[in-house]
Amino acid sequence: MASQETEIDEFYSCKFAPNGEVVFVGGKRKSRDIWNDDEDDNLCLPGEIKVFDVLSSKVVLRLEGHMEEILQIKLVSFQEKQYAVSCGQDGLVIRWQLSNDFRYGVHEARVCVRV
Repeated sequence: MASQETEIDEFYSCKFAPNGEVVFVGGKRKSRDIWNDDEDDNLCLPGEIKVFDVLSSKVVLRLEGHMEEILQIKLVSFQEKQYAVSCGQDGLVIRWQLSNDFRYGVHEARVCVRV
């Protein structure tokens, strides 16, 4: 049976939330259907962080904003607020404010734009 997925995910970074209920993953997304002749590989798509519920394995949140693959994710608690900070091959560092249970995005701020 052929795969019904239209994208290929290659995860480079994985961080469990402190509550252990969700896991944040990020990396490279590729189109399964579009070939990039210049790179002799599937076409790369804008990167996103996927947040999976550990028990159900379902995606509960997608954090979009990177134009290329995500290289690193860090989870931070500061002044009773929860954040994910990501950096990507595109040169962006993005801070994502999250709900206290890490399942909802509250606010996005680009900390550094293409250094």
